[in-house]
Amino acid sequence: MTQLTSSTEVKRSSPLLVAVAWLIVGIPAAWGVEQTIVKSMSLFREPPHVTAQISAPGSSSVAK
Repeated sequence: MTQLTSSTEVKRSSPLLVAVAWLIVGIPAAWGVEQTIVKSMSLFREPPHVTAQISAPGSSSVAK
């Protein structure tokens, strides 16, 4: 009977390399989330107040 042995070598990544990779992905992702929040805030704000008065059709607001 043949005995199979597997030699698995564990290669560890550098913590600095992992941190740089997370920064490369995380900074643009955080910027995108921030932009989404800022631009969506206008959906939840109170609409601006109308200062001009609108007359009903057929009413005579112009002096004759």
